[in-house]
Amino acid sequence: MSAKSSKTIAEMRSELGELLAWFESDEFTVEQAVEKFTEAEKLAAAIEHELTAAKNTITELKQRFDGTGE
Repeated sequence: MSAKSSKTIAEMRSELGELLAWFESDEFTVEQAVEKFTEAEKLAAAIEHELTAAKNTITELKQRFDGTGE
């Protein structure tokens, strides 16, 4: 994905859910499975990246907050 995704985490999770639901649908075809799986894998990695960035930001803010309280 690009350096900064324009989609929110919620939007990406929703898209991932739709991709995963496709695998259980009547529309499933072996020919498209690899393409859909690759797309889902990239989306999952982007979500993980965004969540890690958010966690790091929260940790940094908490450390700053805890440091000023002393």
